[in-house]
Amino acid sequence: AGSAVAIAEGEKDVETLERIGLVATTNSGGAGSWPPEFAPEFKGVGLAVILNDNDDAGRKRGDKIAISLERAGVPHLIINLPGLPEKGDVSDWFAAGHTFDEFETIVAERANAADLKAQTETAGPTAAKEGEGQVPYHLTELGNAERFAARHAGQVRVPRGRGLLAYDERR
Repeated sequence: AGSAVAIAEGEKDVETLERIGLVATTNSGGAGSWPPEFAPEFKGVGLAVILNDNDDAGRKRGDKIAISLERAGVPHLIINLPGLPEKGDVSDWFAAGHTFDEFETIVAERANAADLKAQTETAGPTAAKEGEGQVPYHLTELGNAERFAARHAGQVRVPRGRGLLAYDERR
């Protein structure tokens, strides 16, 4: 499986993420302009990490991206960074003194929490197989985490200081 890719809202945020060593991308045109045809380009990515700006437009953009990635079969999580002011973004979050280790921990905890929940539940939408008439996952952080966990249970590893890795049974 491929590595994680952050999907940020704007070039400034991509540059911020790249400066700390992450692979990141965005689309032109602002929050309302995500073209769904971009989603298949993320096939092969281990995990797409959607980083919302902290406003309604940013949250709507995150949901739109999640829908298109879901339809393309791309594993993804929406991350709303804690402590962001209204209209804040990932660049503001790092400018406020947060670190790569904190960021990595937030993503890892979300992925691990989703994995644990999927392993301990025996019924309901997270335990059902896709296409078997289950209630669809909600387009929220929890819904994305549950969907990811159901699809990739037991494959995600988070070694400290190395980012997210997905086990592909070859290494």
